[in-house]
Amino acid sequence: SHTLYAQYHFTFNDEYDSAYNKLMMFKIEDGSKQLELLSNKDRHNLIPVMLANYEDFLLLMLNGDANYYNKHKKNLDTRIALLEKGPNNSPWKKYSKANVYFQWALVQMRFGENLSAATTMRKSFLLLKENAQQFPNFHYNNVIYGFEEAVLGTFPDKYKWITSMFGMSGSVVKGTNK
Repeated sequence: SHTLYAQYHFTFNDEYDSAYNKLMMFKIEDGSKQLELLSNKDRHNLIPVMLANYEDFLLLMLNGDANYYNKHKKNLDTRIALLEKGPNNSPWKKYSKANVYFQWALVQMRFGENLSAATTMRKSFLLLKENAQQFPNFHYNNVIYGFEEAVLGTFPDKYKWITSMFGMSGSVVKGTNK
């Protein structure tokens, strides 16, 4: 007998869009259940890994529960490791990793871990920048990349050295346009 080897992939479709919309409408339990069902149907699809991060992100940003944060912050490394298994020729790989990093950077800021937040945000920014260069027609990049670029553009001139030290720069106008 032979063993079939299933490859990890990123397949985003209407079912995943529906789960995402449930999460974004704060129907977190419904979205989470739908993601679990979808993940069980195709364990090698990595889209649920990225979307599952929204649950942690939303709950942590809304409730600010330090115990929940300490219990779930390991999910950052776990999810990044899983997403790393995706194919390099997919624009979803860097985008998904950047999305997870971005959300955790905001959570880290929420919990006062500003240095960690800055380095995590840098990872997100650089991944999105690379992804935009490699896959210029992948419009999902623009949502997070544009937001990050706009935020970086709001830094006062006297503090821009901090962002440039981290290899990041931005413009409110360019970011908003994205």
